[in-house]
Amino acid sequence: MIRVRKPALSAHREAAGRDAAGFFPRVLATLVDSIILLALNLLLLSPVFLVLLFREAFQSADLLRDWAFLGILAGCGVMIFGADLWYVVGGWARTGRTPGKALLRLAVVISGSPGPAPGIGMKRAFVRFLGCNLSGALFGTGYLLVLFRKDRRALHDLLAGTRVVRTP
Repeated sequence: MIRVRKPALSAHREAAGRDAAGFFPRVLATLVDSIILLALNLLLLSPVFLVLLFREAFQSADLLRDWAFLGILAGCGVMIFGADLWYVVGGWARTGRTPGKALLRLAVVISGSPGPAPGIGMKRAFVRFLGCNLSGALFGTGYLLVLFRKDRRALHDLLAGTRVVRTP
């Protein structure tokens, strides 16, 4: 009888599956980051809240027709978008971490790298950010890939060529 052996997993592939971060630590890190971003966004939106709070003292006209208020609202929106982009994409690009990932000892690394490196670069981080939005736009199914893949990579990890690993 002829026996056929399965090819052994390479050491790199075994290591990739062993130190890969699971679904729940990633969700918890995202929750921590969401709370931090919510606080930052509320702080950046405070000029709009102040105008709404004191609008009776200044004018009684409709605020949606007031160009100054709309300018303040647009400026706050641009600052919030920029701060959120810097927080997420900048963190991944520079260190491979956001504060939530750092708290849970997780890091985003380039898929082919043997261990955690300091960041994944701006281009790869931006592609990963776009992939995260796509994963969410697909009713979260892009995130759920982590539960079914042996290497525990989500859709945005596959698109950007990254993986999330546990770090010491």
